[in-house]
Amino acid sequence: MGCRPDDLVINCFNYSVYAGGVMDHMSFETLGASILAYGVGKTRELLGLLADLPGSKCLYSTPSYAIRLVEVATQSGINPLDLKLNKGFFSGEAGLQIPGYRNRIESTWAMSSHDLYGVAELGCQSAECEYREGMHFCGAGLVIAELVDSDNGVVKPMTDGETGELVFTSIKREASPMIRLRTHDFVQVFTEPCRCGRSSFRFRTLGRSDDMFIVKGVNIFPTGIQDIITQLQPQLTGEFQIVLDKPPPFDYSPRLLVEVANDFPQQKYPELMLEVEHKIKRQAGFGVLVELVKQGTIASEHKTRRVLRPYENIH
Repeated sequence: MGCRPDDLVINCFNYSVYAGGVMDHMSFETLGASILAYGVGKTRELLGLLADLPGSKCLYSTPSYAIRLVEVATQSGINPLDLKLNKGFFSGEAGLQIPGYRNRIESTWAMSSHDLYGVAELGCQSAECEYREGMHFCGAGLVIAELVDSDNGVVKPMTDGETGELVFTSIKREASPMIRLRTHDFVQVFTEPCRCGRSSFRFRTLGRSDDMFIVKGVNIFPTGIQDIITQLQPQLTGEFQIVLDKPPPFDYSPRLLVEVANDFPQQKYPELMLEVEHKIKRQAGFGVLVELVKQGTIASEHKTRRVLRPYENIH
């Protein structure tokens, strides 16, 4: 991803129960980089710390947290460019695969950004090289990677352009009892050689198979919605959540919560809601009921949940 021994990486992943924060910390240290083990939360304090630290820095977080940092910085009267975060390493969400979302992060921070994919249970990671044409599988010799059909678990050929769910089997890791661990990550793989010269297969994450839902026969991934939402920036922030109020079959129009920019005039809300509903219907092929929410309502310090299923909490 371009991390080098002279980099200072601000790690904003959880150091508590979640194993990935510590595992990734150790990985950056192995590269020779310096790590600030910040963790999750206390965003305003983090902005003050970043302002006090001299020189260029790297941010390691979810993509949505990079957006949240900008919002809190703006509220605090801080220019994000003054914080000198020149590199961004992002994981935990598929949002960086959306060009508009990535562009917003890079232009706001004036940083280069690279996507990282990890399975903390297996200590297995993959990431983008300088050409950013998919994430290189970096687990060769440690895990066996397979591609399966999400519906029936049948193994699919690892051919260029094929899609499916990633399944990993650890062949060296101790105290890892899971065999053929289903990741629920739905990906597209690329087997043609990369311009960087690395020989491993590459992939891009399309979404999670357990986040996919079917509305009136149309398969929907949250990343498809995100791609459409980002087309309406800067009126919208790019943050959203889909609310499935009733259990399947989803023969109704789900609610779509969308963050609206603070400076967007409230009298134009009805017009913007209709525009979002029209775009979703035309480009994604299903209807939604749009609800506009205030900027900062959805993006958080944690991984942002894109699909909410309130019916699961009804006993």
